[in-house]
Amino acid sequence: MIINLIYDAAAQAAPQSFRDGVNAAADMLEDHFLDDITININVSYGTYAGTALPNQNTSEGNIGGAAMGSALAKATRTCATCW
Repeated sequence: MIINLIYDAAAQAAPQSFRDGVNAAADMLEDHFLDDITININVSYGTYAGTALPNQNTSEGNIGGAAMGSALAKATRTCATCW
């Protein structure tokens, strides 16, 4: 697996420790998944879709319960050699 992290201007201006943490998380995922895929992740810091978040407890795109199960089921594929 290859993860491409695409940092916007807010993420570039964030503390280096933020980018270090995001890079470390991406490295761990790359090390544990063997699929021959590339994932592009847009990374921001304190903003969502160009709009500043009102506080640190705000998140966007929350999905849970049945919606999460449905989304995962659609993304799942059979792979005898993935693990």
